[in-house]
Amino acid sequence: MMYQELLKALVKPALYEKTDTLFWNDPHIAKSMLEAHLNPELEAASRKPETIDKAVDFIETLVSKEAKILDIGCGPGLYTKRLSDKEFRAPLITTN
Repeated sequence: MMYQELLKALVKPALYEKTDTLFWNDPHIAKSMLEAHLNPELEAASRKPETIDKAVDFIETLVSKEAKILDIGCGPGLYTKRLSDKEFRAPLITTN
């Protein structure tokens, strides 16, 4: 019985097939991804701090301080924190 369950778990889903698996909510995956994002030695899940700093400095040359910047994506907010430190503000978002 357990062998049959293991075999089912090893079947690769078809491309774009909806599954019940919540990959990003898995505690091991979530912890590992956060560690990868926050490790300043890795240029993987997130960029290294000096790379992020250069990108934020570049953004600062493109827009005025009155600009509101919305950072949409995955990650722990490494760009958002730096942009906030430079006094950029996020736009007000309302939902109906």
